[in-house]
Amino acid sequence: MAFAGDEQQAGPTAARALARARRLRTYSFPGSAHRARRQPCGGQDRGGGPQGGVHPGELAQHAAQAGADRERAGEQEAHGGAYTRFAISPLWEAVAGARLIKQPHPLYGPWLDEVRPRLHGIRWELLDALIPPRGLPAFLAPPPAVAVPDLDLELATLRATPPETLATDLAWLPPSPATALLRDDPDRGLALLADQIAAFWKTALAPYWPKIRALLEGDLLYRARQLADGGAHRLLNTLDPTVEWSEDTLRVQHRYCTALRALRGRGLLLVPSAFTWPNVWSITTAPWQPTLRYGTRGIATLWERRSASVPQAAV
Repeated sequence: MAFAGDEQQAGPTAARALARARRLRTYSFPGSAHRARRQPCGGQDRGGGPQGGVHPGELAQHAAQAGADRERAGEQEAHGGAYTRFAISPLWEAVAGARLIKQPHPLYGPWLDEVRPRLHGIRWELLDALIPPRGLPAFLAPPPAVAVPDLDLELATLRATPPETLATDLAWLPPSPATALLRDDPDRGLALLADQIAAFWKTALAPYWPKIRALLEGDLLYRARQLADGGAHRLLNTLDPTVEWSEDTLRVQHRYCTALRALRGRGLLLVPSAFTWPNVWSITTAPWQPTLRYGTRGIATLWERRSASVPQAAV
């Protein structure tokens, strides 16, 4: 299975292997400090994984659908599984990278040490203001429509975010000048946001992108072999310890939210990321295609100090 074509989706093998997907469930690990604050997963990209002092407990499941509803949804999902595909998202890497600037992790120390000084002259305050302590507004990095988009294509999608979608996603953020600008003047706010993301990308990611892209494409080829050798069970059960595929259900462990989501013909998008680990991030709400972003294989070697240095001339 190849992934070089912009409009190429998962081939016949992937379609048949994943056609049994009935629904996507998103769960929360109810840690003691956050037990009372769990909420339904809404217009945000949700990061999952038992980390940051959260202690795993029993999986908290949202209210189950009635049996008849499940049967009808199952008929739709068996058909929708044929649309499950893989993609790479430069826009997501930029947004996730910006989040790491605000909430650093030791794994990314070499990259952070090199990038932080370069950002002093870059304006990215609007992007900064839209990255809360938990989750991310889904509109910031919508699931890519093609397998290997470039940043300009994804930024064009961002600029064209419908006002109603923007308003729904912003409702999950506290009021601020950034959210006020996007609500009051969506066209101007989205254009400014896209420009700031492009500036952040040029400074913080562009020098590293050839190596990052090679790693992501290598992960896609590895996952394609897993799918061919062991089907959906092997593929989905090796993405991350917080992801489990069993009984035609994909379970993703999240700390702060819980929900049951049917694919309803939209399929599932799998996106490897160099800036996601140790979290797994998911989108399950309309209008987005259900998406799972997971840490790519080999990420530890990518940010080793001996290999992270980039010549100044490349910046």
